[in-house]
Order: sequence, then structure tokens, then C-alpha cells
Amino acid sequence: MLLRANNEPAIRGRVHPNNTSIVRVALSFGGAVVGFYTPHKSADGRGRIGPVYIEPEHRGRGLVTALYRTLEGPMLAAILDTDVESARAHEQAGFTRWRRFAKGWYWRRG
Repeated sequence: MLLRANNEPAIRGRVHPNNTSIVRVALSFGGAVVGFYTPHKSADGRGRIGPVYIEPEHRGRGLVTALYRTLEGPMLAAILDTDVESARAHEQAGFTRWRRFAKGWYWRRG
């Protein structure tokens, strides 16, 4: 799954599939692991969840929105301009565009 995630254009190069020191949390649906997220803190102390990966056949089911409903407090996400699907999911989870970076926007909640 990590190799597939690392081939996704929106998160390519940010998954680091061979780095076993990175904490990743499995996302399950119907008893099966269908994705993961990588929790960490941003420079300003906000929680940051990324990258987030959901297997293609399980996308569009609200799993990212459900994930963010379980996490409290201020959050940041970096979303590429080309990743419309991720922007929509974060907007539905209460995030708003905040600050521009070279290839997209930082979104924040709280």
C-alpha cells in the first residue's frame, strides 16, 4: 500500500515507504485496511495529518471526513492545486484555504 501511495501524484515523494521510523495510522472500512494517515505537528504547533491515502476503490465514501471528525483541535493540511478531490474532502471536514505555497494551498481548521 505504501508503494501505491507513493505513486499517487498528489503525495508522490512524501510517503517514504522504506522509512520505518515514520508513524502511520491505518484507516479501516468494513474490517479491512483501506488507507493510512501520517500524524505530525506543524511548526506552529497545530496538528497535521499528511499524507493521507485511501485506496482508489474506497474513495468517495467520506472516509477522510470521518477521520477529521475523530480528531480535535486546530489542524493544517497542504493540498496541491491539482488535487480537487482532496480539497473537496477537506472543505467538507471544516477546513478553509489559508496560505498559498508554490504548488497549492495550506488549509486550516480551528
